[in-house]
Amino acid sequence: SPDNLFPLSPGIEEHITRLSGGTFGVRQRWQTKRGQGKSERTVDWMELDVFAGVFDANENFHPPADGRYFMSRPEYSMGSNFISADYTWHISDSTTFVADVNYDIDDKKIGRSGVGLEVQRSPRFSYFLGLRTISDLSAAIGTYAIRYRISQKYEIAFVEQYDFDYDAGTNLKTSLALTRKFPRWYFQVVGSYDARWDDFTIMFNLWPEGIPEAGFKTDTFYFRERSEKN
Repeated sequence: SPDNLFPLSPGIEEHITRLSGGTFGVRQRWQTKRGQGKSERTVDWMELDVFAGVFDANENFHPPADGRYFMSRPEYSMGSNFISADYTWHISDSTTFVADVNYDIDDKKIGRSGVGLEVQRSPRFSYFLGLRTISDLSAAIGTYAIRYRISQKYEIAFVEQYDFDYDAGTNLKTSLALTRKFPRWYFQVVGSYDARWDDFTIMFNLWPEGIPEAGFKTDTFYFRERSEKN
């Protein structure tokens, strides 16, 4: 009943506004053949996803971020008109180039962009180099990550993130993770230092085999976990 409803704080109500919109786009994939003779196989070569988002948000309301549409929770979408593109180029079986860009139609500028290169040097060792820019935060974040498989049961990963623009350059985060493989599960311990807040955290992760998305992540990157294609 209305008597059981609690009024919102006036400080919150002023930020509530009507928002409706949608997104449309196209996903494209190009394939090629690699190998010779009986070992020849079809593999993904390039992938390009292009989407546009259109919103009718209050003209006085413009979130301090590039526009985004969240398929899983549309109500959380950021109401700025945008055009986005995500590109993946599998240069070889061991090297992948990735890039993405988000163009803010309202502000007529690139709100977010990023490029990265992931290299699998051997079955045990892989690394990633990437750079992401965020216009509204005046940030240019470089990421360096390495992963080394110590044995069939243990694996270690290290990630360093550095912002080249903020405060004339500053270290953002340093993380180290140790993963232990069990017959059907993975257990992980992650130590992370956030230089912005001088804060050190330890996290414990446990996930079943077959769900690689649950593995070690940072805010902008996670290694492609065990897969026959990667």
